[in-house]
Amino acid sequence: MTWLNLGNLWLASSNFITAIAWGRVAFIVLTTAGFGDISSDVCSTSLVPAVKMALMISFIEIFNCLVGLTRSPILAVLLFSCTRAGVEYLVQPYIPCTSWQHLLTVTMWGLGDLIRFGCLGMATLYPEQRIFKSIRFTVAPILFPIGAAGEMFMVILSGYLNDRKILYLAASLWPVFFYPMMQQLLKQRRKHFQPVEKKKKIKSI
Repeated sequence: MTWLNLGNLWLASSNFITAIAWGRVAFIVLTTAGFGDISSDVCSTSLVPAVKMALMISFIEIFNCLVGLTRSPILAVLLFSCTRAGVEYLVQPYIPCTSWQHLLTVTMWGLGDLIRFGCLGMATLYPEQRIFKSIRFTVAPILFPIGAAGEMFMVILSGYLNDRKILYLAASLWPVFFYPMMQQLLKQRRKHFQPVEKKKKIKSI
């Protein structure tokens, strides 16, 4: 088995494992009566550990970037992963676990990355099939902004409940970092959906 095959096998496996971890998060939220009815016990003993586990597993993406298995910008992946981890580990403990801000955020993370990593895993195994990336680039521009907004609202809520005005300043930075990441996502989407004939014409020039 060649290094390329081993790399693809690892990449597909790590993507599927990450997708399953985030799918578990979405499953817990969506099967415990939804937003407003999930109990504090279920949230703290089941949902939060599942989110933290998924966050830790997601750092595999950084390793995949460093060893050259993906072409994702390492700085963007670091910002993306560290922001999420910071919100869940540093902000969530200071707000109600069952707050709509927290539940909205982790639901978008769960659904978004279940689809994103699941599609990336399938695209690695079947690179000739465009449908997987098409699904990813159709869903991501919808769920990513909602999840990012949820993160910002979590920070604002923590500032309000704990009288920490500095967190309002931190929350104001979310649009600053969100904008270039969203632009990159939309650029990837446009490139993917660009007509094949136009791509060939650009390459030939």
